[in-house]
Amino acid sequence: MTENEIYELVVQMNKEKNVEFVSNETDGRTYVGKIFVQGNECKLEISFPKTFPLSLPEIRVIFPQKRFAHMGSDGKLCLLDRSSLLINNTFPERILIECFESACNILAIDINSDEYAKELLREFNSYWFANSTLEIYSALEEKCYGYSELKMYISGRIRVLALSLSEAKYLGCNYLKAIDDEKAFSTNCIVISLRKNSRPIVLKASYRWSEVRRYILENVPNATKKKFKKFLNSYGADLMRYIVLSLPEESGNVLFGFRVHFSNRKKEKLEKVINAKVEPVYVKRIDRSYMLQRSGAENVISSKSVLLMGCGSIGGYIANNLCQLGIGSIDFIDDDVFSKENVHRHFLGFDALVGKTHNKAVLLKNRLEEMYPYVDIDSLDYKERSVESYLCDTRKLSNYDLIISALGEPTLNIEINRILYEEQINTPFICCFNEPYGIGGHAIVSNIARDTCLRCLYTDSISSDLVLFRGSFVKANQNFKKNISGCSSAFVPYSCLDSQQTAIVVSKIAVKVLKKEIG
Repeated sequence: MTENEIYELVVQMNKEKNVEFVSNETDGRTYVGKIFVQGNECKLEISFPKTFPLSLPEIRVIFPQKRFAHMGSDGKLCLLDRSSLLINNTFPERILIECFESACNILAIDINSDEYAKELLREFNSYWFANSTLEIYSALEEKCYGYSELKMYISGRIRVLALSLSEAKYLGCNYLKAIDDEKAFSTNCIVISLRKNSRPIVLKASYRWSEVRRYILENVPNATKKKFKKFLNSYGADLMRYIVLSLPEESGNVLFGFRVHFSNRKKEKLEKVINAKVEPVYVKRIDRSYMLQRSGAENVISSKSVLLMGCGSIGGYIANNLCQLGIGSIDFIDDDVFSKENVHRHFLGFDALVGKTHNKAVLLKNRLEEMYPYVDIDSLDYKERSVESYLCDTRKLSNYDLIISALGEPTLNIEINRILYEEQINTPFICCFNEPYGIGGHAIVSNIARDTCLRCLYTDSISSDLVLFRGSFVKANQNFKKNISGCSSAFVPYSCLDSQQTAIVVSKIAVKVLKKEIG
């Protein structure tokens, strides 16, 4: 849109809203004017990006005299949630007027009202990020908040806070690319939970230690106040301390913090120090509960354990799905090795072949542990990894909340089913497999009640003899195996998409079983 066309839009807005916005002399796409908010004059700047009207105009408060909700440190107002915004660009004049009205509504929110506190809290984290020069990764669960002094691991620009220094170091080095060399060190960090319904701290470019100290004392319960005062009554020369605050919010806790450097040459109590350097710190939450909630995973299954038999084409995708869905513990059984022929229909890529170990269970464990920090994975690394050997001690099957077989071997599946049924092991059992050429896949749940049994699907209804799977989509006694370079490379043709589709069905059923929605 040209500058002349934008000028006509602004003229129309001035007339309709009874305001007077004029062009900035140095920029024909920027207009300035004033409105009256809560009895006070407020100067605004409206800028039109070159992509307007496909994108919204930007409205900024010029030299704001106070803090408004949904306003960044540069005065820019967050007018609308753009994630689901559909802009009707055929009426640019209405876009401008509606954005102007939205800005007026934001500025009209009383700074002392509950609405202001609620709106500011919604956007607080993004504003604090823009206001901070330092970052901390926090692996602390919400139940760990209160008042505590913990060791923080620091390596270069990576700072990790966890319940223990060893956990912080593990997360930093294994997932955040920290280097544990002679330059890495630890420092103390105070973690404080603020009282429910506490207002966010006033957002500003810089803070004094007296402001931070007063804000904490005014917004914590008495038990926490006593502990914090004990810290304030201590002495320290050239002392550095990180302080992380947990601010309760409807959908979870908002974390933010400060780094305070007490030069304290007079050796006064920390409460009395005047010349402390205060730096705002942005806190990135990487605790399990937050990440599961943020990504739509199932927090309810984080305490559940699964035994997965078979880490092949389907099993690899099932394992990944369950980790993404938030499973707490998963054990693998598979004595097969991963080879280059498996690459294009397996979750593991070609780079998994680099190294001495090619066992599928071990490779899958290693890959998933690199991807998901909180899941407990065991590849059951005993001398003989076969399912047959594992079943010699059937009592182990009762240690799980769910057993999944992606073996594709009906004889073993029927034997597992028999053991569970005859020994009255109440662990639900899912077996799954693909049909050849991708014409379908199966996910069968059994042992969720005493009258659910896998064997009936392999039993002739008249003679009671064992037969091929009665639910098969293909006619019996057909041979679908192919080989390209000899019998040792024989395979059943289906693609990675078929395995992924079956794995998705199995994973959805698994979650329902673990949540006891099936049974």
